[in-house]
Amino acid sequence: MGGQESLNANLNDPQAVSASVIIYGFGFDKIDTRQLEKLKSTVLVIAGSEDSGAMQAAIHFLSTNNKP
Repeated sequence: MGGQESLNANLNDPQAVSASVIIYGFGFDKIDTRQLEKLKSTVLVIAGSEDSGAMQAAIHFLSTNNKP
C-alpha cells in the first residue's frame, strides 16, 4: 500500500515529489495513462520474479508508461 500511496502523492503534487518507489505492489498498473502523464519524476518499481502478481503489474506499468 505504501508504494501506491507514494505514486498517488506524486500524482497529486508532481512539483513537490522528486521520485516514487513501489516495492512488491500491484494495482498501480491500472491507473489511467492520462493521469500518469502528470508525473514529472522517476518511478522505481521493485518486484520479485517469483511474485507473479507484482511482476506482471510492474511489466504492464513499465511497458505502457515508459518515457524516454
